[in-house]
Formats: sequence, structure tokens, C-alpha cells
Amino acid sequence: MKKSYLFKFFVFAVIAAFVTITSCKDYDDDISRIDTELSAVKADLVKKSDLTALETALKGQIATLQTELNALKGSVLTQEKLDAAMALVVKLETFNAFKTTVEADIVKLKADVAKAATKEELAAIDAALKSQINQVKLDLAAHIANFEALQAIVSGHSTAIAGLETQLAAQLALINANKAEIAAVKADLQAKYNELTGLIQQNADDIAALDGKVEQYKSDLDASIAAVKAELKGLIINVYQSLDHRVYTLTFIPDYTSEDGTPQIVVRGITEWKYNKPAKEYYYTPDWDSDWDENWSVLKVGTIYKGITILRYNVSPSNVQLSDFEITALLHKTSLLRSADTKSAPIVLAGQATLANGVLSVPVVVEESSYDYEDGSWWGNDYAPQATTTRNSNPKWESNVSVALQVKNINVEMDNEEDRYVTSTEYVKVNFDLSEGRVALNEKSLKPDGTILPVGIEYDEIAGSGYASDISLWNGKSQNGNMADVLNHTINLNDFIYGIFDDYYGDWEKMKEFGFNTHTFKFKRVYLESEGVNQTNDYVTLNETTGVIGVKADGNKVNQAAVGRTPIVEVTALVNGKVHAVGYIKIIITDNFDNSDVKFEFTLEDYVLGCNSTYKLTDVDIAAIDFDQVFNHARIQLGKDAFFQEYKQGGLTAAQVTLVTGPAGATVGVDNTKHVWFKYAIDPQTQSVNLFNYLEGFIRNDAPAGTYKVTTRLKSNGYRPDVVITWNFKVKLPTGISLTANTIYYKNGGIVVNPTIMEQGALTSTAYEALLNNTFMHESNSFVYTGLTEACQQYLTPYFVFTEAPSGFTISNDKKSLWKGGSKAAEIVQDGTRFYVRLETIGNYPPSGPWGNNPPFSDAAKQLVGKTVKVQPRAYINEQPSNVINLFDPFTVHFTYPLTLQFPDNAKVFDQANDGVKNTYTLNLYNPTVIKDWNGKLISVLTQEGRDLIDHYEIAFVQDWLPGGWFTPGTTVYYSPFVLGDPQINLQPDGTIGETFHPIPMGTDMKIEISNVVGQTYINPFYGSMNTPASIKLKWTNSATGAVQNEFMVRIPVSVKHKWSPNAEPLQSYLYVTVKPGNGN
Repeated sequence: MKKSYLFKFFVFAVIAAFVTITSCKDYDDDISRIDTELSAVKADLVKKSDLTALETALKGQIATLQTELNALKGSVLTQEKLDAAMALVVKLETFNAFKTTVEADIVKLKADVAKAATKEELAAIDAALKSQINQVKLDLAAHIANFEALQAIVSGHSTAIAGLETQLAAQLALINANKAEIAAVKADLQAKYNELTGLIQQNADDIAALDGKVEQYKSDLDASIAAVKAELKGLIINVYQSLDHRVYTLTFIPDYTSEDGTPQIVVRGITEWKYNKPAKEYYYTPDWDSDWDENWSVLKVGTIYKGITILRYNVSPSNVQLSDFEITALLHKTSLLRSADTKSAPIVLAGQATLANGVLSVPVVVEESSYDYEDGSWWGNDYAPQATTTRNSNPKWESNVSVALQVKNINVEMDNEEDRYVTSTEYVKVNFDLSEGRVALNEKSLKPDGTILPVGIEYDEIAGSGYASDISLWNGKSQNGNMADVLNHTINLNDFIYGIFDDYYGDWEKMKEFGFNTHTFKFKRVYLESEGVNQTNDYVTLNETTGVIGVKADGNKVNQAAVGRTPIVEVTALVNGKVHAVGYIKIIITDNFDNSDVKFEFTLEDYVLGCNSTYKLTDVDIAAIDFDQVFNHARIQLGKDAFFQEYKQGGLTAAQVTLVTGPAGATVGVDNTKHVWFKYAIDPQTQSVNLFNYLEGFIRNDAPAGTYKVTTRLKSNGYRPDVVITWNFKVKLPTGISLTANTIYYKNGGIVVNPTIMEQGALTSTAYEALLNNTFMHESNSFVYTGLTEACQQYLTPYFVFTEAPSGFTISNDKKSLWKGGSKAAEIVQDGTRFYVRLETIGNYPPSGPWGNNPPFSDAAKQLVGKTVKVQPRAYINEQPSNVINLFDPFTVHFTYPLTLQFPDNAKVFDQANDGVKNTYTLNLYNPTVIKDWNGKLISVLTQEGRDLIDHYEIAFVQDWLPGGWFTPGTTVYYSPFVLGDPQINLQPDGTIGETFHPIPMGTDMKIEISNVVGQTYINPFYGSMNTPASIKLKWTNSATGAVQNEFMVRIPVSVKHKWSPNAEPLQSYLYVTVKPGNGN
């Protein structure tokens, strides 16, 4: 038994070891150890055959001993034998000692057997017994001395043997008992072994599955490790390169590609011009006219005006500094000319390279300084001389040239000097475009921006009125009678023109945008010989170098005779004395000065609304609105004091401040009655210490949020133009202000609004009302805001709005109410600092019932019951309703439906039962009741609480009073409020039983008969006797000849009207009755 318990403990320990494994390796080791230990235990167990063999051996030994004793008793002893025996007599003490030894051995045997001996232990016991029995036989044969002594010995021995036999028999019984115990232990061990074998197999299967997952994880991990190694290697290389500060690669960034996507470099040049008078075509004159009096032509052989092209390269690593390397060369290689319409040429470095954000920018120009149309190399070009019959050999143009950039690392140690050089990754073909230069007017002129000036003129035509003037020149005549004339008024012709060139695609481009930066304009008055008066030289003065032109005064007066004259000015673009662009300007002299506005535009920092009173725009924008740029404008040219003497005029007026665009309701002006206002901020007495700007702008903290564009117009009291300053800024709402949800009421994204509870004594008029304040943390009805300082608590005005409504409902414009059609369903009501959401009531209703019902709900409100809306808390800032922030995400408000119908789910009838029992189902309406309210209350006319709730919910029971006689009290009858619809069955159009229900097919002679059964009469303590229908009986009838073979279901709609049920949507549910085949027996 002890062995059995020890082994059970061992088994449980093994099972515990299985439960607590922590890794695949430990799992395998434990399973292996358990298998070994189980095998050892099985090997150590005593088999049944071993016990049987031991028992047989012992019985055989005892039988042999008994036979010998019997033979001894029957033997005849002679005197000689007795004498001989006497000599060898064994003393009784010796036998007793032997007996004691045998008994001790038996005790030991019993103890050993009691320990559920193993096979080896039983074998040892068997050998010991055999040895002892053999010793007994020898002693008995050798030591019998005489007959008396032998007789005594025999008698004593017989008694001892009898005792031994008895003890051995008892021991045998114990062995047999132990045998059964061992068999039981064996069976138990076998069962445990089988159980463990199953667990081991299951664990082996699980381990195999785990092995698969582990292999997959290992594979994925190996892949991830490989990817990490690769990424780490790249990072190490990047770090090394970053620390190394050397250029490793240069990759060209193309601005142009060929049609096949091959990168291209484009360098440009502009031709030289030649003056012709009298006009002649000479070589090439754009739009040449034989009537021209003078013109300019493109030279056949001339100097190239070189445009700078920027080559851009990505530098790796990107943290290399320009001081870490130097540009050594542009490497050239050439190939055969691919097409006749493409020119190519070597290029050279031209200026200082720059490095920014890992991009190296290298300026280059074409190497060749001159061009020659006469050598025939420019065939295919529109400017090529048609007379040329041969093409000279010119290696500059017969080959395609490709270049690569080479740099030298200088801040790194190198074993080999050649390793310092790095060449860009590819050679890129160079294309050379040679174009003509022209002069164009800009937007300040009288003609559209980009108008190209002519390169030739006819005197009569350009002086005529049909030729529109290009630029107007004021003669200085005052526009105000109180102001003096201006005798020295001038303009600069450079302000009206720019150089252009014809690019490869036929478009005109600005020279300065393509690297043509070294030209200057020179001007010259043109004498119109066809005019009777030399109006160009007689009426204007011109600085040919600076381009400043003005009308000559008539002594100390303005020259009114000059008005209407049209002097002509020739303009040329010069580079090193060479003309590379040309044009003729027609100027009209007028006594009307240019009164177009001089405009400035400033973009200021955003203003975030706070609880402070006023924000001054210019506090953070002084640099942006520095007035020096106003004073220095070409059409102003006044110092500070002179400017404000002419423009201030006592201060800004409201008419001079205009809101161009802004949020709705925003106002601007010149005082703090407006949301945004401006004023002069100058004080002549303090200008020596006042370093602020001369205009200040202010924003009130209730200015509507949005983007503003405001103009301030500074009007001149002289001839100068108005200065219009446009201010761009944004007024922004604060962020990070929010409410904290009160989790007592707020859960799963919203709150729940229930009807009134009877025990709380509330009126039905307060049903479906919730205090929205409780949704969020607040103290004394003041919300606790996150992200708002205590000093600014009062600048928020909180409120609630509807944000989402069920289908069919709409939200009002102010978002404070919900509507369905023209009927209000619900609204959010504010009472001081408290906010309620309520369903809408209408009309008047006289008090009745235990609480006194108040006005009924609108039909729209009834339709909202059982549905969910969304509400959001918001706030506007500084009492400005248009400045609204959201204090929390929209949350749900669910209006719980007050009543439910609970029908049994085990209703059934049998098709062929005609006993009025099994083809009939009786629905008990009130015991238990089928009407239950949202709070778990059962509504029954049989109880006072139920009748109170009937009044509370205004369930549509129709009552009738049946008067009694002299001795019979009257009776109140409650008629059933349940309206039952037409039964339907779940027979599908295709003849199968399904999920949808349809009318019972006509002509099947199957039907459900429904009848109200009058229930019990009871005595109401206040109203006397009452009677109410307590049940509805449903009877199945099948008068057709065929029996139902498969069960189906009948569905009966049941509806009840109550206080919150819309007229068209009463409370409705379904009673399901199963029709089963047979008669139910």
C-alpha cells in the first residue's frame, strides 16, 4: 500500500512537471526522463508469475518437511541408535534459538513483503528460506541422540513445526493479500501509464507543432537578422563615411533629358548685333522692313555672350563640407555627331561652386568665346547664310561632347594620391544653344509685360499716333493748385525693361533667369529726321549710362510744350562693349503724373486667441514691416520726416482701412470699437528714442477667427502716389482645451437616458431628461477644463449641440434641437449653468395617476425613443459666438425604450390533435405578465404596482364599468390592450422552410383562431370589483386531408400602444408558435 501511495505521488509530481515546463528543450528533457523512469518502474514491479512461483516453492518446502516428520514418528529406534542420538542431542535452548531466528526471519519477510517487494527482494527471501529449511533438515538428521530425547525433541519440534506451519499459512495469506494489493497497484500503474502515454503522445504532437513554428520563427528571425545586418552594415558605412569626411560618389542631377530619357546638359550663348543706317538687311534682321530708316542685324561672326549653367550633383555622404574637397576638372570625352540639328561644345568651370543640403552646384559656361556663321558649321540653323556651299572642318561642332566632374578629397589620409580623386558616376552630353538677344517691356510700362521692343524703326511710323507709346513721362505739372510744380521729376528707364533671348524651343526667356547676368543697358536719344522739331533732344534730358530721363524745364517753369511729344530712345544690352540685345522705346510726355498706387504686402505672425485684452500686431513683426523699403521706393524717395509730412495728414481715417477678405462679422477701422484697428505710431517729439514702426495694428480678443487681408491707404497731399499696405495675418483658435469625462455616467462613448422611476416619485413630464453637466467633471456647475489656466476660466462660454441624428430626423440650424418634419423631437435646454437634453412635450394634460401625468410628448419625440443621438460640448471664446472650440468628441445619448414584450419561446401545437388541448396554446397575459418596463418592473392589472405603472406609461387599456344591483357591486373591466395581427408562417415561395414569414397560403384549410378569454374577477380596494382578460387562446386547425409532415412556425404580430409610442409605431413584438406533425401522443 505504501508503495502504491508513493507511486501516485510520483505520478502527480510528473504531471506537475509537465504543467510547469518553460521551454522546448526542458520539455524534451522532462519527457525523456519520464519515459526512463516509467520503464524502470515497470521493470521493478513484481510480476504475477513470480508471486505464483514463490508460493509454489514454499508449499513444496513445507510438504517435504511434513513428510519427513511423519516418517520420523513411525520409525523403530534401537538402543544403539538412541545412544548414538543421545550423543548428538540438541539442546532445547538451541532449538528455541533456532525458532527465534526463524520467527525473526518470518517477521522480516512479512515486513519486506509489506513494502511491496521488488523482484530482486523476493528472490533474496526465497533463497534465505531455502537455506534455512535445508539447515533444519541437516540438524534433525544429525543430532537425534536417544529415543526419549528424540521423542521430546520430536514432540517439541512437532509443536514448533505446527506453529511454523500456522505462521507460514498466515504469512501465505498475507502474501496472497499483498498479491491482490500488488495487482491493484499494477492495474493503477497501468492506467496511469496509459494516461501518461496518451499525454506524452499529445505532448509529442504539440512539440512537433511547436517545432514547426519554431523553425518558421527561426527562419523569419534569420531573415530579419540578415536584413538588420545589411542595414547595420549600411549604417556603419554611412557613419564611417560621415566621420571620414570624404566624397565617395557624385551623381548628376539632370535638368534636361533627351527623348529617350538620357540626361543632358544645356549651355547657352547669345549672338552679337550690328547697327545699320541706312537700314539694310545686311545679314539677319528679325522682321526686317525695307522702309526702315535704321535697324540692327545679327553679326555673321561675333562674340558669344555666355550664359552660366549650373551643374548639380548629389554628393555622398551628404554631410561632406565644401572645405573637404576641391573641384579639379571637368573631364571631356567626344564621340561622332549624332544628328545635324544638335550642336555640342566643350565647357569650362565659371565661378565658385556651392554645397547645400548634400547638393553640389557647379557653374559652367561654353568654352568657345566666338561664333562664325560663315564657316558653315551652323547649317540647319535659321541664321545660316544660304550662299555657303561648303562646310569647313570645325572640330568644335562636328563631335558630341560629354563631361564628368572630378573632385579631389583633401581632408583625409590616403596611401595612394590617386585615390583622392572622385569622378561623377557618368559622362553627360553637352548641348550648346546659340540665340539672339532682345529687350522687352515689363508690367510697369504702358504695354503688357513681355512686349518685345523692335530692332528697327521707320521715323514717320514710330512718331505717329498709330504706334502706341511704351512709357509715360510726367513733365512735373502739379495736380493740386496749392502745391508747387516739380521741375526735376525723372524716371529711370531701367525700371521698365529687361533682357530676353530665344531659347531652343522658340520661347522667349529672361536673360537673368538663365545665367546671363553681366550685361548692362545703355541708352541713346534718337533723332527723328522726319520731324520738323528734334523732339527727342529738345524736350528731354537723358543719362545714357544710368537711364535716368526727365523733361527739360522751361526756365523756372514746367515745360508744357513738351506734353504730347514722343521722344525715342535706343536701348542696347552691353557686355564688354559688345551689343547682345537691342530695342527702341517710345516715350509719351504728359502733365498727368502716375497716380497708380505703390503697393506693399506684409505677412504677419499668427495670433492665437487668449484671455488677454488686446494683441499688438507689430510687437513681433517689426522687421517685416520696416518702413525703409517704403521711403526708398523709386516713386517715393523721401526721408522719414518728409514722408510723414506729406502722408500723415493728421492721422488715418476709417475710409483708409479696408477689410479685403476676412471671417464673417469681422470689422476693421482706426479705433478699438473694431475687431482690428490701425493707427500711426509716431511722435515727432520722441523720435530720437522711439525705435518702433510708424504704423501699429491691434487685434481684440473677440476678433472672429480666420484669415484676414486688410489694407491701409496712406494718402499723399502732393503729387506722389498713395501707399497701400496690405496686411496678411491669421487669428487662430486655441488648442489643447478639453473636458474630462465623468465615468460614473459616461461609458462606452456615451450616456443613457431612461424614463422616470416610480419609486423616485418623479413626474412623467421629467422622463427622458438628462443633466448633461454630469457627463463631465465639474464643481458647483462649473466645468473643470484641461489646458486652461485658472485666470482664464471665465473667457470660455460652454454649451452643448446635437451633431448627429437618426435617419429621418434633422438638426436645427443652431444645433440645439432635433426635428422630424415640422415636429420637434428633442432639444438641449440651458437653465443658468445647467444643461439638459429633453424630449419635446406638447399641449396640456390634466394631472392623473399616482404622480400626475403632465403634457404628452410630441409624435416626433415618441419616434426618437429607443434611438441614439450624438451631442458635443463646445465653447465660444471671449463672448464671441463665432469663435468656437470643441471641448470633447461627440458622445452618444441613448433614449431607452420604456417597455418590452416578452413572449414564451416554447409555444407549440400539434397538427393532428383535435382534442382542444394539444392543438391549442393559451398565452397567459399577466401571470407571468408579458409586459415588462425598462427597469425590470412587471406590468400587470392584477397588482396595484402594475396598475400604477399602467397609468404611468399610459398603456392603452380600455376600461368599462359594469354597474351592479342592490346586492351586487359594480365591476370594472380592463379590455386587452394587445392588438394581434394576421398570422404568418415561415413557408418560403420555393416550398422550403426558411427564415422569412409569409401569409398562410389560401386554400390550405389551415388557420390559427385567436380568442380572448375572460379572466378572473377581483376586488380592488379603491375601485371595487375588476375583471380583466387574463389569457389569449390560439387554436390550430387543419381541415385539409393531408397531414403536416415537417414542423414549421407561425408568427403572430402583437402590438401595444402607450404614452411613448408614436401613432404609427406602437410597441410591437412577435409570438412564435411551432406547429408539429402528429397528435402529440
